Amino acid sequence: MSEAVFATLLSNALFAALLGLCGWIAARPLHRPALAHTLFALALLKLVTPPLLHVDLGTRSTPPTATGTLRPATPASAAAGQALPQGTAAPTSAAAHASTPAEPLTAVANAARFDLAGLAALLWSLGSLTALVVLVVRTLRFRRLVRLFAPADASLIAEVEAAQRLVGLRRTPRVLTCDARLPPAVFAGLRGATLLVPNGLVAGLDRSTRTRLWMHELAHVRRGDVWLRWFEAAVQVVLWWHPLRWWLVRELRAAEERVCDAWATAGAT
Repeated sequence: MSEAVFATLLSNALFAALLGLCGWIAARPLHRPALAHTLFALALLKLVTPPLLHVDLGTRSTPPTATGTLRPATPASAAAGQALPQGTAAPTSAAAHASTPAEPLTAVANAARFDLAGLAALLWSLGSLTALVVLVVRTLRFRRLVRLFAPADASLIAEVEAAQRLVGLRRTPRVLTCDARLPPAVFAGLRGATLLVPNGLVAGLDRSTRTRLWMHELAHVRRGDVWLRWFEAAVQVVLWWHPLRWWLVRELRAAEERVCDAWATAGAT
């Protein structure tokens, strides 16, 4: 890993940590989940954007300095081509007797640094490739699961449309139902947002409770949380090893759940 890449990662981590700390303060002591969600999202974005501040690691090699000093030419050697008297030794400078740098040791150190940088780059690439493969496999499995769902009936669609108007969503998402024991979920794809509803949940809840539940799920669509998942996945592929990313994603999702709960509670009253 080159010094420039490490400096970029360190600078972005510092700014992201600062934004994350502000988000934590907004979420915990101030109880402002919407502001906390925005700050956590900005912190996650900062991890993959160009650095705002250059961090000097102090590892740059110093430029070579002159080992000798300039002295005025002596009268005996000022004239070009003038021969020295017989038996007189040629003048020597301090640079001729100065010790030379340990070039073999420097070469070994540079080679070791290159090997470590290459190993780090290889591990990073393999981890990103693995994260991408896992993401693709999970996406394909989820698509196969969605095929088990069937279009909802007219009464359920009417309930969802009523909740849609309460949260201010312009377009009604596709509503699918299934007999499997799964929690309700909403996701975004190429054809827009889709709401997945288990049939057992519909039968076991009263109308007002279902309305709050639909409002909560549709609030994720209204706020754009479902599309934010794709950005999280991209960051995960690139920075799969970053501990700050794990914390930011966890806090981000917790904040958005509290925001959507507030939307559902306020809209149902």
